[in-house]
Amino acid sequence: MPFGDIPLTTLTVLSERGFSAEGQSSKPLRPEDLSVADLVINMTGRGGKSIFNTPTPAFEDWDVGDPYGLDLAVYCGIRNQIETRVEDLAQRLRDKVNVRQSA
Repeated sequence: MPFGDIPLTTLTVLSERGFSAEGQSSKPLRPEDLSVADLVINMTGRGGKSIFNTPTPAFEDWDVGDPYGLDLAVYCGIRNQIETRVEDLAQRLRDKVNVRQSA
């Protein structure tokens, strides 16, 4: 359930990597968001099959934990996990494009 704001600790760990969340807020995932997505990354801690009851695009479950209310070190650890997973996802997508282009 989105709170609407982004916790200060989240803003801190993002800014450590040079990212700004200015103008951003937490918000619910709407059916119209799903209809235009190619891939959904689910980080709720619940399996995507139990969450999505409408036709959905492909999704991946990333169990990275929820740092809300915990200390900065926990936030940093989860940020690092997400960063590693995003890099892996980007590589897999590049590999997929390269395979299609060489076919």
